[in-house]
Amino acid sequence: MWCDLIMISLVGGLLALDRTAAFQVMISRPIVAGPIIGLLLGRLEVGLAMGALTELIYLGRPPLGGYLPPNDTLAAVIAAGAVILAWPEIELDRARVTLGFLLVPPLARMASVVDNQARRANGFLAGKAWTSVSQGQSWLIPYLNLTGLAIYFGLVSLYLLVMTWWAARLLAFLHPRLPAFSLSALKTMYVIIPLIGVAAILGALHGRKNMLIFLLVALMALALSLP
Repeated sequence: MWCDLIMISLVGGLLALDRTAAFQVMISRPIVAGPIIGLLLGRLEVGLAMGALTELIYLGRPPLGGYLPPNDTLAAVIAAGAVILAWPEIELDRARVTLGFLLVPPLARMASVVDNQARRANGFLAGKAWTSVSQGQSWLIPYLNLTGLAIYFGLVSLYLLVMTWWAARLLAFLHPRLPAFSLSALKTMYVIIPLIGVAAILGALHGRKNMLIFLLVALMALALSLP
């Protein structure tokens, strides 16, 4: 399990860099990050389901400018990894996936605290960069930039390691103790959540390209919800 946790934390940390720190080729979106984690752990279907559900809920809240939304990337990675680690031998189960998805909002909100701390560190490094330029030491700037990336990667990877371990244990503890009616409700929620995502982002979509992306994600989520 610890080997899988370390792999999730390192790969998830690299994916998180794409969010705002580097690359920015959209591999940090939950619809991509979730399946990558599922594929690495041998459970692609769980990663696809978790990524699609998370994408639908957070599609209309990108990290633009100074706005710091909940980190849906880290939440999707943790939730997908936790569901797979909690039940490694069980095929896609809608109740278990939904139970894991219920952890996404608090995990995403807590992850934004990690983002905020990383931005504080980058602010300090930016000040050092200005000082180095004024002192004729501009050669330090690339190293300060890499230091910022390393700090963010380290913070995110540590968060992923701790929270994935905690979430997997929590899910494994909760599921067998839930009454039968709640498991039935979780299976129903698996179908309803995509509709909630539709309501959450439909008003934020403008233009044909955005609508096409939304429809593709919605169709994937609905297809995964079919028996």
